[in-house]
Amino acid sequence: PPSPPPSTTSSPPSSGPASPAGDLVLIGWTDAEALLLATRDLPGGRLYTITDQDYLMDTGVHASSTWERDLPFTVPAGGMPAGTVTLIDLRATPSDKPVFAGQYKDALYVLEGRLDSGRHSFAVGVVDADLETGYGGGLPPTLEMGVTALETPLRWAEYSPTAPHAGTREAILRAVCDPANWE
Repeated sequence: PPSPPPSTTSSPPSSGPASPAGDLVLIGWTDAEALLLATRDLPGGRLYTITDQDYLMDTGVHASSTWERDLPFTVPAGGMPAGTVTLIDLRATPSDKPVFAGQYKDALYVLEGRLDSGRHSFAVGVVDADLETGYGGGLPPTLEMGVTALETPLRWAEYSPTAPHAGTREAILRAVCDPANWE
């Protein structure tokens, strides 16, 4: 298939100082939408990028691909209190192709800021991806498996409604990054 035209959209700058990794995490996705959870209060205007472009551990950048996309998400003006869950449309890219196809050995990343200069907040590897070896996408050095990163054999997944959704930020991150809490 032909390559999509280059993106002409610009992203606003991130608002305020950078947050620690894990402040905005994925708690569910399909081929059309994703659920994001704020694990601490996020200021309005802060920019995040959701992408399925593989992270290359040897170069420290995300690989550009005809098949993979990135999608900016800006925290609403009033901010997002800790515990807020937001549904986003993964098809709302300039090319109208979804960010995440959920293919075999793939990964999905959340970055604070722009794709080319952002700081990683969360990563999930799906369907036999091995983030620690870079097979299907790598684990950025700012993330830690089981703390701010997760691997699951599932193609589409949702964080279990019976798993912990409240508590300290660290307890929520441990629960979100436990594959047993996904269905």
